[in-house]
Amino acid sequence: MTTAGGGDLASVRTGPVAVGVDGSGEALDAVRWAATEAARRKLPLRIVHACVAPAMGREWLREAATVAAMTESGQTAETVLRIGDPVENMIAESVRAAILIVAARGLGSGHEVLLGTVARRLTGDARCPLVVVRGRLSGAGPVLVGVDGAAEAALSFGFDEADLRATTVTALQTADEEAPGRALALAERLRQWERRFPGVPSDPLVITGNPGPSLMAYGTEAQLIVIGRQAWGLGATSQALVRAAPCPVAIVRDAG
Repeated sequence: MTTAGGGDLASVRTGPVAVGVDGSGEALDAVRWAATEAARRKLPLRIVHACVAPAMGREWLREAATVAAMTESGQTAETVLRIGDPVENMIAESVRAAILIVAARGLGSGHEVLLGTVARRLTGDARCPLVVVRGRLSGAGPVLVGVDGAAEAALSFGFDEADLRATTVTALQTADEEAPGRALALAERLRQWERRFPGVPSDPLVITGNPGPSLMAYGTEAQLIVIGRQAWGLGATSQALVRAAPCPVAIVRDAG
């Protein structure tokens, strides 16, 4: 396994695994996912509640820390209450975090903090890989990486996650029409990554169709969907995945 934050893998950083909470059940699912991720990477866990008024924030943080400890035996977490705009505060967390994790949706009417809204806004502004937790939280399938143009950061993150999970990578590329040459080029590209991660087999998959529906369909068998922000992180594909993906989605910031 490549060490977290090491080598030339731009998408893997040092710092804590940070997760946002708002007291909802969905946010606690994000905490469970984050606790396992922190344990896999041997990184500290940082649980954050960010809001305009603290209200129940401290109680929600205590509950989240308990859930983390129950998820991963012995897992301790730093809890942080931030006052101010939730999105701006979570962006600030992302500057120092290895990974930022939020739920796809949070509390409903009557509450100012809506993690779903935060998740959608963070897809374009998070400074580290953003994982939006939704759908099936565990499974034995591959890590599915959407490949479109310059996807090296997404491939880096995807192979590293597959290595941590002892699973495979499926790299999916879409085209308007059948293009055998693209499949060969993608296979060669993946061989370069397999040399960096010799324990991670990969499968190239080039299909005709739109990227969003294709990632949704193949994501039903995946543990995690990974896309690069440069290609898809600011548009309809990322927003559709945040709303309706069958498993957690990672949106990876490009190097530079």
